[in-house]
Amino acid sequence: MQHTASKTPGLLNFFKRLAFVFLLTSVLPVQAQTDEEIPNYTLEVIVFETFALKSWAEEYWPEEVESPIIENTLNLQDLLNGTLESPLVGNKSMAVKKVAFSLNDEAAKLTPQRGYRILFHQAWSQNTLDDVQMPKLWIDNGSDANSGSLLTGTVKLYKSRYAHVDFDLELERRIPGRIKDEFIAHEKLDPAGVIPDTWRFKLEESRKIRPGQLHYIDHPHFGVLVQLTYNGPAK
Repeated sequence: MQHTASKTPGLLNFFKRLAFVFLLTSVLPVQAQTDEEIPNYTLEVIVFETFALKSWAEEYWPEEVESPIIENTLNLQDLLNGTLESPLVGNKSMAVKKVAFSLNDEAAKLTPQRGYRILFHQAWSQNTLDDVQMPKLWIDNGSDANSGSLLTGTVKLYKSRYAHVDFDLELERRIPGRIKDEFIAHEKLDPAGVIPDTWRFKLEESRKIRPGQLHYIDHPHFGVLVQLTYNGPAK
């Protein structure tokens, strides 16, 4: 009995140390996850239209498209101007802030001489949580009244296991005169009726997005370049 009793404190100490190590290995990752559960990202978005004519008469484009829902959205420009306060996400401010462009080289290639025109280009940082807690941001090209094309819609960045960005965009364009008769025939419009001067197109896309990679979202009439940068945990 004396021999057994002499070993008991050693065994107890061993199991205590083992339990302590187990607690460290289980608690520390949780703590690290807690520290980073509200990541901060920079999102840069370029929306551009293409002047190519063939797509007007190669596909059927419905006359009625569902417009983006902008109710309960936040105006991105107001957030960047400081006229609208960033809402809370989790226990921190969404902290929407304007940042410098990093896609200047890509933007420089999207010129009318090459058959493109930029409708929207903005970069901002924000704290980001899951899909349910993140609001949609409303964007448009309303300040560019001479473009002849009207862009409106929403963008939403959220983080589940991976970062995702959702776009719901509408582009209203003038029907080019050179293609108008062919477009009317292709769409089976009544030439004797009232022919609209403009047509609306929709781009709706949800994309898993990896930080540091340039992503391209395609549409025959317009497209989106988007890049995400991870800035670390929210401060």
